[in-house]
Amino acid sequence: MRPLKVGIIGCGTVARNRHAPCYKLDKRCKLVAVMAPTRSKAKAFAEKFNIPRYYDNLDDFLSEKLDIVSICTPPQTHAKLAITCMRQGLHTLVEKPMAMNPEEAFRMIKEAEKQGVKLCVCHNFLFSHSMLSLSDLNRENKLGEVCSALIVRISNLKRAVPKWYPSLPGGLFFDEAPHMLYLLNYFLPNLEVSNAIASSDGVLDQKPRRVEVYFVEGDKSALITVDYGCSRDEWFLYLIAEKAFVRIDLFRDTIIVLGKGGRHDPIDVLKGSLSEIMQSIFQLFKAGLRYSIRRQYYGHDKLISSFITSIIQDTPPPVKAEDATKVVNLMESILRKLELVK
Repeated sequence: MRPLKVGIIGCGTVARNRHAPCYKLDKRCKLVAVMAPTRSKAKAFAEKFNIPRYYDNLDDFLSEKLDIVSICTPPQTHAKLAITCMRQGLHTLVEKPMAMNPEEAFRMIKEAEKQGVKLCVCHNFLFSHSMLSLSDLNRENKLGEVCSALIVRISNLKRAVPKWYPSLPGGLFFDEAPHMLYLLNYFLPNLEVSNAIASSDGVLDQKPRRVEVYFVEGDKSALITVDYGCSRDEWFLYLIAEKAFVRIDLFRDTIIVLGKGGRHDPIDVLKGSLSEIMQSIFQLFKAGLRYSIRRQYYGHDKLISSFITSIIQDTPPPVKAEDATKVVNLMESILRKLELVK
């Protein structure tokens, strides 16, 4: 079987640090073309990853007769680009958020069905090392029922962020919230937005500075709390389950699992502390190793590999567009609560 021909649209951070390296890892495909807003950017990207052809025009890019396209562009462009590519018969992997609103997501799904191609959305953290470990524990019933969840995202806005984020409703929150929503949806799939509040102030080009979103699912609940005016960048997911308490550090891709405790006497506290320390050392060693060999892809590697497998074997993609639409719908509900869309 010949390698599948892959093209990438967009040359930003996620294309450079995730998509291109992960496609290069898989021998079942070959990166043959890249497109960027300017020819100079496309050329520089092509030279870095040894991609034979580069373009600044979509029609010329699509003349390559590709099999797969990765869309790594600003969210406002996702729907139009995805629909255009799918009309050319291309299996399409689009970065999150899938679309700007439910109507765009619906049109993308219908086009994929019409053309008979795979449409997959990059919910990459679902395939990170920490989340895969957590999924294994869940399948082995070592968590029990998940009762509630908390996601904490803080930032000082000093790390590299997209230049286009101020144009989004809610700014950077619109771009980052899909990660939080699909992680919550994985464990609490019927969540509904109960309330959302935002501060009136901003920081640099980001407004609002703070956002909190409350969710309910029967007697279960979840909370997202975000602050873009903090001293550092961190991102944590906490799960409170029947049999365990879980903390995932999304930036370091580490997981700590504390099982059922006892009477909270000194011995019990010491045992819990030692467990947490030993897990932390082991997890940070593994994460450090991945960083040192430049293989810290936050799940993009496994997601892209699984997407290629789904094309070859004609099976559902690793992230179904219908599931991604749930995230788009939740985001629309949050924006309406915050009065950021009409």
